[in-house]
Parts: sequence; C-alpha cells; structure tokens
Amino acid sequence: MNSPTSTTFDLSDTESSGAPSRPPSPAPTFNSRHYIRDDVAIFKVANQLFRIHRTLLDEETDMIPRGEDPIELTNIKPGDFEILLDFLNLGTRHDKKPLTVVDWASVIAVSSIYGMQRVLNLACKSVMDQQKTLLDQQETLLDQQKILSDGQKILSDQQQALLDQQQAFLDQQKAFLDQQNAPLNVSCAGVGFERETYGMYFLIREKGTTHYLHTYWASNTEGTQVQLRDRENALNVFNGVFNSMVFFIDKYGALHHAASGLAVDIVDDVPVLRCNRPSSSSPNPWSRPLPEFSFVNSQNPRKIPQ
Repeated sequence: MNSPTSTTFDLSDTESSGAPSRPPSPAPTFNSRHYIRDDVAIFKVANQLFRIHRTLLDEETDMIPRGEDPIELTNIKPGDFEILLDFLNLGTRHDKKPLTVVDWASVIAVSSIYGMQRVLNLACKSVMDQQKTLLDQQETLLDQQKILSDGQKILSDQQQALLDQQQAFLDQQKAFLDQQNAPLNVSCAGVGFERETYGMYFLIREKGTTHYLHTYWASNTEGTQVQLRDRENALNVFNGVFNSMVFFIDKYGALHHAASGLAVDIVDDVPVLRCNRPSSSSPNPWSRPLPEFSFVNSQNPRKIPQ
C-alpha cells in the first residue's frame, strides 16, 4: 500500500550511482592506416620459404593466393621476390642503398606477374630515369673526350710548329757554319775571286806593263770599246780617263764599268760596254748572257786592243 505522499521511480534508466545510463557503443572498426593485422603467412618460392605479413602484398594486389601455409608463388625466382620485399618494407635495398637497374628488373619481374601496377609503374619509371642519367653521363663523357682530343690536337700542332721552327733554326745554323767553313778560294763573284772581292772597286792592269783597261776617250755609252792604254799617257791626254779605269764585279760574276754602270761583254774578241739585259731568243749582239770575269791565269786569253 502506498502512502499518499510516496513517489514511484522507474529504475531502468538509471545506474546504481544515480547517473543516467549511456547508450550502447557501436562495434569497433579497423583503422586502415594504423592498424597492423597479425596476418602472418608463409610463402614458398621455388625451394625457399618466406614468413611475412601478407598485408604487405595484399595492399598492392589481390592476386596473391590464400590457403594453408606454405602458399606457393609460381613463375618467379626467390631472389626477385626477396628484392621486392626489401623494396616494399624499406623503399630501398636491404643495405639501405638505392635500387640499381638490375634490382628494378627483379621488381618488374614479380610485380608484372602478380598485378602490382603501382610498383610496376614506379619500377619502369625508375629504370628509365636511371637510363637517362646514364646516357647524360655518357654524353658528358664524350664531350669531355672531344675537348681532350681537341686539346691534344692543338698541343700536337704546337709541338709540330715548334719542331719546324727548331728545324729551320738548325738549317740556318748549318748554312751559317757551311759559310764559315767554306774555303776562301771558292768564288761567288767570278772564277778566281774570293768572296771578299764582291763589291770592291779596282783597276785592271796588263801584267808587267803600265797598261790599264779603260774606255776609249772615257766614253760611257753602250757599245764603247774597252782598251788597254798606258796610264800616264792617257792621263796626259784627258784627266777624266782615270774615272773610266775603275771596274767592279757584280754578284753574278760579271765585270762592270764603274763610271757608266754598264757591263763588259766580249764581242768578236773585243770587250765592249753593254746593258745588263737578260738572255733573249732574238739574235742580236746583246742577247747572250754576260761572260763571267776571271783572274785565273789558265783562262783562255782574250784579245784586248791597245
């Protein structure tokens, strides 16, 4: 029996502490990024066993078979599978070094068979990048080799030029020594003349007499005869005769009259003055080369009028 002042309470919605009861919590779910499943599986590749978390493979492909351990993976090599696991776990080789082209080839071999498209794309791109880097390095090396080759050619040309200069210097030295060692009786200005006589002016006297060679009446024109005449008598007749007695030898050995500058030629056994003209095919008294003057006693005598 209830008292008129009593109050009835529904205890189903309250806890023993007197606080209102909480609604039931939803069932928990797995966090896709930070929940490690203890899904360890044993895989058999050829004659080798691998005990790994299969989630590592399932995140890349759904082609990995399930079943009782060991799960056999066919058509791949243990070494290739091992390199793939290193890459999936570490992002590198097991020794923390970057994957080489050979390593990427192993990754491609496994990922292409079991449909790991992300890994396959990354492996192919890495191989192409490494090949491009290698080609760039080879091109740089070729450029350096070309620069080196060009430098070697320039150096070789400079060395050859230096050798040519040295050879020219040696040739000049030899020519100088040959000139120094040449006997003094070798003529360069007519037979019987020493080299020092070139450029000297002199008188020509008949041996044993006072007869000197000069032009008739001191004439200085072409065709004038050159005669022997006593010097004193000639000077008494015309004082200008002395100038007509001076002669010199040019560098080709031809006798020249100093006063006129004309050469001495022999025409019909008579010495006459003529211009120093080159040889000509036209027949004329002056077309032949000038005779070479000589002091050699054995030379054939020329008739000189007196």
